[in-house]
Amino acid sequence: MKQLVDASANVDKDLMEELRPKIQDGTLESADIEKAFILFGEVCNQTAEIAYEMRNLTQAFQFNLNGDTYSVAFNNGACEVFSGAVPAPAVIFSIPVRTALDILTGRIHSSVAQMNGDIDYTGPRHDAIAFQRILELLLDEFI
Repeated sequence: MKQLVDASANVDKDLMEELRPKIQDGTLESADIEKAFILFGEVCNQTAEIAYEMRNLTQAFQFNLNGDTYSVAFNNGACEVFSGAVPAPAVIFSIPVRTALDILTGRIHSSVAQMNGDIDYTGPRHDAIAFQRILELLLDEFI
């Protein structure tokens, strides 16, 4: 497990400039996934509305994407992102990379992808929904 974003991370302006147009025009690619996780953590830590939503979260979430694993850990208003698995995640999502890209670019809403069977998860549903709220706030910043 390698830490990609710590709780004090600022938004990398170059990374934002690289990924924002790809997210908005739907050209985000599988090679951009790790960068997207990094940007996720940075934006979560620097956006007041998202920080407010994260204020009571203490869960960690694991994402298995076609053989790659990333994790997001929340700690009372802060977000950390890792490449690899964290111990005892509350929810483990298994998502095809194509579906993840479609969600990140707004082609499909995450709840629709889950209802269509494109996302499998283990763990408490209310925790999965808590993560979804954070994700949707983040996407509102881009889409």
